[in-house]
Amino acid sequence: MSDQAEKLRQLAESENKGRTDAAKEPAHHAVTIAIVSGKGGTGKSCFSVNFSISLALAGKRVLVLDADFGLSNLDVMYGTKPEFNLSHVLRGEKTLSEVVCRGYGGVFYIAGGAGAKELLSINKRQMRTILKQAIHMDEAYDYVIFDCGAGVNPQVLYITSFCDEALIVMTPEPTAVTDAFVLVKSIQGLKTPPPIRFVMNRVDSLIEAVTVAHTFKNVVSKYLACELGYLGYVSYDKNMVKSIKAQAPIAISNANSKASKDIRDLAMNYANITKRSFRGGLHQYIDKVLRKNEQQ
Repeated sequence: MSDQAEKLRQLAESENKGRTDAAKEPAHHAVTIAIVSGKGGTGKSCFSVNFSISLALAGKRVLVLDADFGLSNLDVMYGTKPEFNLSHVLRGEKTLSEVVCRGYGGVFYIAGGAGAKELLSINKRQMRTILKQAIHMDEAYDYVIFDCGAGVNPQVLYITSFCDEALIVMTPEPTAVTDAFVLVKSIQGLKTPPPIRFVMNRVDSLIEAVTVAHTFKNVVSKYLACELGYLGYVSYDKNMVKSIKAQAPIAISNANSKASKDIRDLAMNYANITKRSFRGGLHQYIDKVLRKNEQQ
């Protein structure tokens, strides 16, 4: 930890050259979250949208980046039609800060650009380009959320490895639980795995949520020697389907619904948990990227 702290100080000092002594005070850094799922159909992106809105409505500054490369749809869920997206960044036409849009509830987000060939074939070098630009943005936010693609793939694991925390969205279905286990195992296999929490989505009752969550935690602890954090659950709510069809997030369109209240409670709980920074925010994982490049 002391070695990491020293590297962070050195990085901060190099960035602060030419600034006044007052400007060299420790800067605010966002908490970075990779929201992931073991399989498609768990409601991950819908949760990401409403979770981010709930954080923003609680007074937090939130930026969401659509990291489901090639199959992105956050712009649809946020109810806007951005002119620019990540594909323009990869082509060198725009910087990351220039493609930030504002969605429902005051959330800032960066659209992915569904179907763009640059995103369908994105590689580590291009992802590093995005991460390097992100280092200049994290002081403006409390949370930077990466809504990753579903399943276990190199892109998801690469982004997750540089975040402060991974948040898995899963449902009580056996297939979802099994795939979530595989995802945890894959994250644990990273050189520097982040802490992992999980959310039970679309549950029928408190009993179902607690039972499945307790079993899942125990199995992961026993077979992977990994202690997961359980953030809570979101009730199954038919109003959620209606909100998706209406392109109006349930956190805005039906704030008194069960699912909306559950997500709001999760957001408030998470905000209390993350008052401290996990591992230094975006500055730390950019530092890790640079060090990895030096070793290659």
